[in-house]
Amino acid sequence: MKRSAPAVHVLVDRFGLWTLGFCGLWLLAAANLAIWCVDILNLSGPLPTTMTLIGLGLSLLSLCLPLGLLLFPATSLRWDGQRWHAGPVDRVGDEPWEVDVTVCFDLGGWMLLRLQSETPGFPRRHAWLPVDIYSLALQSHGLRCALFAARGAHSSSGTGHASPP
Repeated sequence: MKRSAPAVHVLVDRFGLWTLGFCGLWLLAAANLAIWCVDILNLSGPLPTTMTLIGLGLSLLSLCLPLGLLLFPATSLRWDGQRWHAGPVDRVGDEPWEVDVTVCFDLGGWMLLRLQSETPGFPRRHAWLPVDIYSLALQSHGLRCALFAARGAHSSSGTGHASPP
């Protein structure tokens, strides 16, 4: 008889460390762009090389990419004892997407989960869900138990279960 973790439900809506990390990356990209611009303006010789222009383009692109990742919606994540379900917070208890959950990083107080779903209507092929364990208070232990018990008990099956990183 296989054991499973009891049902657990969490609302993930505080992304402090995630936002701080991406703001840090954005500041690094902005500093890189500033250095490229100063380098181009201080040229006393020939026109900028192709590599300089490519570097400038990549710096501009890196300024735009993290901004979309900061707009992460609050998410309802539920383990029913057999499968994981995810959805917007206005659908608590009736989450529309059955998902596979993979723990990518577990740093104690912070986790990064990867959600994958074949369910129609899931926003993308996979989604990253940053979880601030401290903001979940008493639910954090239940979430961690469900993530790792589901992985151990159902590691050979397909959809709806946590899988190893």
